[in-house]
Amino acid sequence: MNRREFLVTLASVGCGAKALPDRTPRQAFRDAGSVAEDAPVTASADDFQPQAQVHASPIVAVGSLFARRTESELAFLDSTTLKPVQAVPTTYGSMCGSGASSILALTHKPCEVQSFVGASAGAKMLVPGGCTSQDGAVIVAAGSSLYLSASGDTLAVYQLARDQLTEDGTIHLDDRTRDTFQMIGLADGRLLIPAGKELRVYRGAAAGEPFRAPSRIVHLAAAGASRVWYSARNDGAIDRVVLARLEPGLPEVATLATRVVHLASVTDGSGAAVLSVDATGWSIILLDATGREHRRIRLPPALAQYGLASCFVALSATTVVLDVRGHGLFGWNVATGATISAT
Repeated sequence: MNRREFLVTLASVGCGAKALPDRTPRQAFRDAGSVAEDAPVTASADDFQPQAQVHASPIVAVGSLFARRTESELAFLDSTTLKPVQAVPTTYGSMCGSGASSILALTHKPCEVQSFVGASAGAKMLVPGGCTSQDGAVIVAAGSSLYLSASGDTLAVYQLARDQLTEDGTIHLDDRTRDTFQMIGLADGRLLIPAGKELRVYRGAAAGEPFRAPSRIVHLAAAGASRVWYSARNDGAIDRVVLARLEPGLPEVATLATRVVHLASVTDGSGAAVLSVDATGWSIILLDATGREHRRIRLPPALAQYGLASCFVALSATTVVLDVRGHGLFGWNVATGATISAT
């Protein structure tokens, strides 16, 4: 048993000094920063290897709430205070945002997609053909289309109408796209998937002309209908975050040079949050709608014990949070940088 297999065996929950994200080795993103399989899963100020959190985030902003998925429940928290609002004691394998104030969450037994408007449960929709426990690790809504990863090599495409899912084709993935969790859906119906230096575009199962980038794309986050945030890898390091226009060549609107570990955005295009590390320690960098840095929150050194290279950030209009999975949630006010009580 090698080190990676040993760590996966130990890691029944995410983030921790000995923990990896709860995915099988086959489905792990294989080349995020060219980290060797036996590399440690944490980073420090003295040895910040080009590691990154590239798995599907367990926390998303939903209007005035955060929805946080754990192994046993789906919790809704007030985005300003981080106080619990509602908890659904169901194990969801994955989830995604669907519009400004809704999410979709997938269960496997039975295989169905549950909708939520805010914290209120909506329709349950059976997935045509069912799914296995390995299907649906990626779930993305784009307009009236819904995409679910299936069998590792394909994305199943469904149309969502009148609280029902109907099959609408299949997208076949290749070596550059099959293991990424960074695909995003836009309100106009487009699905975007990073593939090396390309950003592939789909409407339903139909492929459009891809956009080319000057560097390899690692993280991807929405910035409205006409722009996108991405992190770029150069010489083995994920060393900058870019705000780009969704046009041929992905013209850069703004660029920030920083070591990118995780990236999240407000889907209306009003800003982004970057989990970063440098020789001085760990930070969350807040970017405004123009791509400029407007606040840098220095993380307490004690948080490094949670394995920050495997953790997630999420951003609402008022609050940025750091999800350390089994160890809780930490938050800061976007306007002032003040700490919000951890949960």
